[in-house]
Amino acid sequence: MKYDTHSQRNEFIDFAKGLAIALVVFGHAIQFVESDFSSNILFTSIYSFHMPLFFVLTGIGLGLSTGRKGSVLNVDLKRKFFTLYAPFLLWSLLLVSFTKNESLTHDRYFDVLLNPFLGYWFLDILFFSFLFAKLALGIFRRKWICFIIIAFAVGLDYIAHKNLEAVFRTYFIIYYAVYIFSGYWVGIWLNSRTHNLWVATATKNKYTLFFAATVMLFFLSINWGYGDSSGFIEKFFLVNGYTDVLVRYGYRFFVVCSAFLFILALYILIWDRVCELFAALGRLSLEIYLVHLLIMQYSVDYSDSYYIVFGVVATATFFVIMAMRMLALKSIAINNAYRLFFGRSVTPEGIKK
Repeated sequence: MKYDTHSQRNEFIDFAKGLAIALVVFGHAIQFVESDFSSNILFTSIYSFHMPLFFVLTGIGLGLSTGRKGSVLNVDLKRKFFTLYAPFLLWSLLLVSFTKNESLTHDRYFDVLLNPFLGYWFLDILFFSFLFAKLALGIFRRKWICFIIIAFAVGLDYIAHKNLEAVFRTYFIIYYAVYIFSGYWVGIWLNSRTHNLWVATATKNKYTLFFAATVMLFFLSINWGYGDSSGFIEKFFLVNGYTDVLVRYGYRFFVVCSAFLFILALYILIWDRVCELFAALGRLSLEIYLVHLLIMQYSVDYSDSYYIVFGVVATATFFVIMAMRMLALKSIAINNAYRLFFGRSVTPEGIKK
């Protein structure tokens, strides 16, 4: 199994990102087509873990980079700005300019920036959550800081249920920073020698691990309640207020952990077969995320089946990205534009950040 913790790109992280971004596109297809998407079991299952999973993977990358560079503060923040926040600003402008959403008029560009949930919220929150985690880990250098942040996040979660707009950015930054912290410690562990024994044991018992992770993820994800809908945890505990928020937060955390174990088990099981396909998608996950949302808006009118919409959007997104990359290889100006919009340039060997 290819697992080099000292390489600039980790194949497992790329594989996990590829699988997650495919679920993102499929989830958006359901959301755009179904009027009552929150009651769709596929949608709620996907949304129970797919976005937090990206933050966990970002944290793992941060932990691995810390192992190579000696300190979390040495991790290049400038590169993160140009690969996350700069594309967020540019693509938010494109979204407002070419959207079919009547609520996103041209004069609402600053609304999208102030309330990014209207557009490419993921890049905005990921950048600031990464910045927050980097500063917290670099300054405090204590594992217990995560418990303080979890308590703060739960408190903000309670406030957000009362008035989400008042605490939107702060709430989501802290909320998802917890997942970055979790991934960070996984990355630190992967830099140690103790993980080799665990990987060997997991590989030896890969079928048992895959079966257990699949059952756990299936049960936890289908019983997660999206938005205001009640899932298994609310119906079982029948609690309200602050305790309800704490239980719900912890439940989703366990869903994300089970999803991580499932993807890891799947990676161990099939790495020598179709892993490279998903790893290739993972290396293009940023481009896929940015491009597919624009294409999605012009695809939902042609079918009321989210399977068809997913197929159309996935195919169109693939060809658009491949065309842009081919043109970028032939023109320095186009390559510079590609770097501006996606935060990285194209080389014959692949992507260069």
